[in-house]
Amino acid sequence: MHPVEILGFIGGAIGIFIGLPQALHVRKLGHGEGVSLSAWSLMFAMYCAWAFYGIRISSPSAALSNFITLLVVASVVIALIGDLKKSLLFLIAVTLVDGFVILTFPEAIISILLIASVFSQLPQVIKSFKNISVKAPTAVSTRALQIGITSVGFWTAYAVIQRIWLMLLTSIISMTMSSLILYFERRALVAH
Repeated sequence: MHPVEILGFIGGAIGIFIGLPQALHVRKLGHGEGVSLSAWSLMFAMYCAWAFYGIRISSPSAALSNFITLLVVASVVIALIGDLKKSLLFLIAVTLVDGFVILTFPEAIISILLIASVFSQLPQVIKSFKNISVKAPTAVSTRALQIGITSVGFWTAYAVIQRIWLMLLTSIISMTMSSLILYFERRALVAH
């Protein structure tokens, strides 16, 4: 194993916990107000795609950490949907489609799909911007956002050292999206 894989495993280990604070926050509050189900569903698809991409490029850290992270993100999706059977059917379908596409399609198409997948946070960026004018605190976990930003920082370093430009581009986009959500949510807290 290449020593730089340690950076990937650190980024992945931190990233594994991205969904945990959000799932616990939703369960504690008893609602998911202000949290975008579509964003978390798209993030599940994104982590799933990156797990399969890790397999495709023979990166143990990318494959394993993204697989474990997608399980944690799945817990947020399940908490937001509330129906276990419906949630599991949806998550299994996404996993099967992602696996087929990432493992069989040409690299150029996969690159486009992986770049597009990072915009999975866009629905939450929009919702968090709207949360500024909401009269009550939202269920968005700023701790989850901070964990995500830290994790992506390690993946950025990994991508630079490994010269995986696709990963670098997507890491920068992801960090920007998470930072915007964090900024909007903090403004929403101040507004209340």
